[in-house]
Amino acid sequence: MAKDDICISGVFSDEFMKKYTKFSSFNEMKKKSPFNDKATADLFNNPEWDTFVKRTTKFKDWQEMLITSANQILKEHKI
Repeated sequence: MAKDDICISGVFSDEFMKKYTKFSSFNEMKKKSPFNDKATADLFNNPEWDTFVKRTTKFKDWQEMLITSANQILKEHKI
């Protein structure tokens, strides 16, 4: 697992992943994706990753998934 994978997986709690995706963790999502061999940073601005996110989650794209998770984190920490 790459260092950036560890950082991004902290953005998506297991509870978040179970609620909004077909996976139990971000690491599982990436492992089961066609992009397992890519660093997570390479997924940003990747139309194929957006398609995978749309197909396997409740989100229209990667950006919506990130924003939703970030908003939940901010709300939980009352920021």
